[in-house]
Amino acid sequence: MERIGLALVDMRSAADPRVPLEVALIQLTAVSSAAPTTGSDAAWVRWVR
Repeated sequence: MERIGLALVDMRSAADPRVPLEVALIQLTAVSSAAPTTGSDAAWVRWVR
């Protein structure tokens, strides 16, 4: 929620006000989609790192 709030503030001074919000939404969805969904997925991610 904080990231979206910052994007809304940034929209006030942006040349194209859609850009900060779209970037924030892309960043948030990229982070959430990269999260493992099951315990075995999480174990795999830890092993790979």
